[in-house]
Amino acid sequence: MNLFSFFGLIFVIFAWSRAFNRVRTKLMSWREFLFWSVIWCTAVVILIWPSYSTKLASYIGIGRGADVIVYFSLLLIFYLLYRIYAYIDTIERDITKLVRVMAVERQNVKSKKL
Repeated sequence: MNLFSFFGLIFVIFAWSRAFNRVRTKLMSWREFLFWSVIWCTAVVILIWPSYSTKLASYIGIGRGADVIVYFSLLLIFYLLYRIYAYIDTIERDITKLVRVMAVERQNVKSKKL
């Protein structure tokens, strides 16, 4: 095991412990925790046995194991960015609805005072 793998494992353990802490305090669902656990377990396997990424790359038809890791990482990042965008869009719509309701209620209160 090289130095990068050692520090990588320390990071993965730290990241997984943060996810476990969030699920324990009910800030994350078990479904989300399972998703992140799969991601971090995959990272552990690749850090301990990097030859698996090369085997996966040759099976898929990609030249190097590092390339397949980068490609999958980019796909994951794009998916997560889409989820964040969709979440923010939903929040913006909810805020707009709330502001409209509050404005109508405020107008009704003002008209009743007159």
